[in-house]
Amino acid sequence: MHDPSKAYQGLVEENALLKKRIQKLEKSEAEHKRAEYKLHESESRYKMLFTSAAEGILVAELQTKQFIYANPALCKMFGYKEEEVLHLAVEDIHPKEYLEHVMAEFDALARCEKTCALNIPCLHKDGSLFYTNISTTSIVVLGGVKCNVGFFTDITERKRGNEDLYMCEERFRLLSEATFEAIAIHEEGVLLNANDQYFKMFGYEPDEAIGKEMFSLTFDPEVLEFVKKRVATDSLELFEAIGLRKDGTRFPMEIRTRKMEYKGHIVRVGAIRDITERKKVEERLSVTQERLRLALQAGKLGYYD
Repeated sequence: MHDPSKAYQGLVEENALLKKRIQKLEKSEAEHKRAEYKLHESESRYKMLFTSAAEGILVAELQTKQFIYANPALCKMFGYKEEEVLHLAVEDIHPKEYLEHVMAEFDALARCEKTCALNIPCLHKDGSLFYTNISTTSIVVLGGVKCNVGFFTDITERKRGNEDLYMCEERFRLLSEATFEAIAIHEEGVLLNANDQYFKMFGYEPDEAIGKEMFSLTFDPEVLEFVKKRVATDSLELFEAIGLRKDGTRFPMEIRTRKMEYKGHIVRVGAIRDITERKKVEERLSVTQERLRLALQAGKLGYYD
């Protein structure tokens, strides 16, 4: 005979088991939803970082070198719309004459032999040339496709600035080496640069003077305070002082100083001339004139108006 109590007990146990399964499914579903939320949140942050990045970001397939993603900064840098970039490959955004070098750099980056390629020439959509530094990292996207992510920094203005600075410094070097004057550039009294004539005049090697306090190397202690005060006035007028060579010899010199911009800093440049010979001539002339004056007074020479 069927026992109702046993049947009831079986139903209770089955119901409890079903409840546990439901709880497990609900927990699993909750975890799945949390995972989906975290994935969505991660993708949102990822997208926000890519779209708001100041650097140009470009993703290229490793095998085909075809572009599969470009952020707004990259599109603006090259002058393309995103959908246009996705129809391009590495060889389309670099000048043909530099392509062999660029492809070698790209391959070296892909093999992780280097992490950054410097001064890479790039082509804007309008055909104009600009330069970038490119750093990369490797990723694997959906489908197991290996890709390189390139981070592009436009260095064109910096490169032009460096070239202008080099040309300016080269002109300074050529002009300063062509003059007979000693040329010295200093900031707050610290010698930054000087021409060969300066080192010859004072008897120092460049590494003995560059980066050192130049006033004590250049001027006799007796005139140091006078020279510092005179330089501080920013007067463009010539003045005379006593120079001091490395071997301790003193000599008269004529100086003119002025302010100028040098490597982004306001500095002072001084032009120094050794006037030893001029002083000797002036002294001889003074002696001759004095003798002539004494002779006239003694009546040894006639004097006519």
